[in-house]
Amino acid sequence: QRAAVRIVRHEHTVGLIGAKITGGNAATGDVVVFLDCHVRPRKGWDRTILSTMQSSGDHRTVVVPEIGSLNPTTWEEERPKESSWACFLLWNGDFTWLP
Repeated sequence: QRAAVRIVRHEHTVGLIGAKITGGNAATGDVVVFLDCHVRPRKGWDRTILSTMQSSGDHRTVVVPEIGSLNPTTWEEERPKESSWACFLLWNGDFTWLP
């Protein structure tokens, strides 16, 4: 099943953060995800992020996964190290890195 997508456009350029604020304010779903043009999600990224959010017990959790470098010719990820970490941030200011 595919999620419904709604496009919201501005009359004038508002920049990346302005566009994300507008999108976040217009969102009606339980989870809002922003994927920038330089991001290529790994298989299972959605389940990993959703489980991290659910385990926090706070619906206002922000999860930011590590973003590796992409080869501009092949679009393949170039990972400089073995482990992958994710930033875990709550609105109350709690912050940690999760392996």
